[in-house]
Amino acid sequence: LDATIAKNFAIKIDGNIEVNFEGFEAVIDAVGGVDIELTPIEAAYLNNRHSSWKLKIGMNHLDGKQALTYARLRKVGKGDFERTQRQRQVLMAVFDQVKDIRIDELISFVHNLFPLLTTDMSNSQILSLGTKVLGMDLDTLETYRIPEDGSYEEMRVYASDGTAMDVLIPDLSDNRYYFYNNIYAAGD
Repeated sequence: LDATIAKNFAIKIDGNIEVNFEGFEAVIDAVGGVDIELTPIEAAYLNNRHSSWKLKIGMNHLDGKQALTYARLRKVGKGDFERTQRQRQVLMAVFDQVKDIRIDELISFVHNLFPLLTTDMSNSQILSLGTKVLGMDLDTLETYRIPEDGSYEEMRVYASDGTAMDVLIPDLSDNRYYFYNNIYAAGD
């Protein structure tokens, strides 16, 4: 992912944290679950996939397995755009759960979850970042996605075997500017 971002956006990213599906569930469970508002179609789809779940339209408290299933939904709404929005909602809900955590709880939290993460940061760097984040006004935290609205074309391409794929062809120049401006210039 780092190489892809560097090649396409001319931005070097460091300070990454990656978690697999099992780790994702464990992180959600470690924070006590997350509150997510479900649309009628999301609630129906999730309940149909897992007959034991009794999720309702509106606000629900999701455990790790439910949050992962919600975040991965592709067949509901507008495909990947809504799927990535759901992923951002889950991340924001995690921030909501930990924003009032005490420093001793943060240390224990990081220590227990560190084995589930793949990262280029040390435990102390993650703790330092965590204390900075906890000191921020998380109510003003914003999320973004690439490609930016209006900066891509939808296209159907065909593989050599005739298989069709719907893809987005981004305007890399516009998206480089958007990416850079929202990561680096936003704090200025």
